[in-house]
Amino acid sequence: MFVDRIKVFAQAGSGGRGCVSFRREKFVPKGGPDGGDGGRGGDVILRADRHIDNLSNLFYEPMIKAKNGGHGMGKKMHGRSALPKIVKVPVGAIVWKAEDTKDLTTGQSNQVIASETEASRDAALKISPRDSSTSLGRTSVKSREPVVDLTRDAGICALSRRGRGQRQCALQKLA
Repeated sequence: MFVDRIKVFAQAGSGGRGCVSFRREKFVPKGGPDGGDGGRGGDVILRADRHIDNLSNLFYEPMIKAKNGGHGMGKKMHGRSALPKIVKVPVGAIVWKAEDTKDLTTGQSNQVIASETEASRDAALKISPRDSSTSLGRTSVKSREPVVDLTRDAGICALSRRGRGQRQCALQKLA
């Protein structure tokens, strides 16, 4: 199936939750905070590839979601950041978003269509051993959910004998 125009839903992964924990040792009465930050969520990236000729791979997967970041843990252990989700599109594809338009004309050119802005932070950044009563870190910021159109400038004509007259008429109208 040849697909030359499609709308997809792209969503970046959410950042991991930061951990709120306090250091506890036998002879340290107020050890202070030692929580870790949450990991960043993955981005959705469109990459132009010269080996792809149409958008049929996006036809079967219209919802593109990147993975979420890992949660932070105690002992100042940060969560794992998620890898970006890379979707291959043909060279010459045009990406429309609400803000801008990008043309992927060269091979290996990239366009980030959804990105996680910030992961959540731990409580170690905002409280001290004296003020250990504060127990909430910041929450992660939700990602945007853009709608993307991909188009190609040219199509492919079939070489079968069926519909040859219609194809000739269509080609004469283009000329």
